[in-house]
Amino acid sequence: RSPPVSDYISQKRPTTDELDLPANKKIRITEGWRRYTASDGKVVDLPPSWIDILASTEFVPDPQTAFDRLKNNFRAGDSIDVPHMGQTPKEFGSHGQGQTLFVTEQMLGLWEDMHGDKDRTYKRILSGPVGVGMSYLSYFLAARAYTEGWLVLYISDAQELDRDDENESALQVVKRFLALNKDILTGAELEMLVNEYNGTRNISRNALSVIFDPLLKSRNRKTLLLVDEHRKLFERKPYVPDKFQSLFPLKSYHWWGENAKGSRVVFRHCTRQVRNDHPGREL
Repeated sequence: RSPPVSDYISQKRPTTDELDLPANKKIRITEGWRRYTASDGKVVDLPPSWIDILASTEFVPDPQTAFDRLKNNFRAGDSIDVPHMGQTPKEFGSHGQGQTLFVTEQMLGLWEDMHGDKDRTYKRILSGPVGVGMSYLSYFLAARAYTEGWLVLYISDAQELDRDDENESALQVVKRFLALNKDILTGAELEMLVNEYNGTRNISRNALSVIFDPLLKSRNRKTLLLVDEHRKLFERKPYVPDKFQSLFPLKSYHWWGENAKGSRVVFRHCTRQVRNDHPGREL
């Protein structure tokens, strides 16, 4: 199968001198990698497909300054206009309220619980009936983490990862991760994402192993992985995280262990009917 256009990198033949370079350096020449200036001013070499992703407006949130209003001391019942996160749950705004939501005690309580320092990995499953309420809750948590400058991977609909091709599924994650974090990713972190790539494996799949660990699986830096509609990864066999090994960290909170005390891992599940599950139970 031909690679997707968005992840295709053209190749050129290396010169005689370039043939002696290590494989992960040689591939940058044959694939025509280009210079990119990271948030800290460091210039790094990246594949053309990634340069295009970083220049694209797809999945890009509103400017950081628009999120400053979320730092206010809200009370339950307050109405707030939440800036756009680059993605929205499919039912978001379906009742004509747009980006406006009403703050609930649950939102405030979960954020208060989530943002404080922890001595182990923070893991939660948000569960509740199908409807817009739980989507607002997950969206609020993702926006608050983004406001605080955390490294964030927010996936508003896990079904977007259920593709026929693993490379395309991995690319969907990479696009969202780069769009959300390009303003804070350092040159060293961008280099980590591509350092091990030598052309034998798709570059997006190669990068996922670094995105999940060590970038999101962190002991010190606060990070958030929030997957909405998480159950959609398991609607048909083979389940998505079993079918695509690069997405295995999304299968269960167990993969994240207990020692990543900077990490917050939140999966949002829809139930078909009202249940007595506590939305936000600890794992």
